[in-house]
Amino acid sequence: MSKLVYSFRKATLQDVATIVQITNDAFMADAFFKKPEFVIRFNEERVSDMVNNPVENGVFLLASDGESVVGSIHFEPIQKILSADSQMIPKVSLIKIIF
Repeated sequence: MSKLVYSFRKATLQDVATIVQITNDAFMADAFFKKPEFVIRFNEERVSDMVNNPVENGVFLLASDGESVVGSIHFEPIQKILSADSQMIPKVSLIKIIF
């Protein structure tokens, strides 16, 4: 059995169409019970804004199998009050890897 090897990199604006496609594809499995306006999660305008503003919107990491992008992970900073002080903690909002 061959070993799967992936590399990861931060997404750029050139990756927006790929992110939109793989993200929306990931949510098609549960589309049958959602209202139509909630089936498509991302559009290119929203993803472009997210990629352009990483401090506010987090970052996308893309997984590649050496030939093409096979998945994306979005890390989004959120503010959660854990005590009297506020801290920024990461939140993983999407993972999709195709085998």
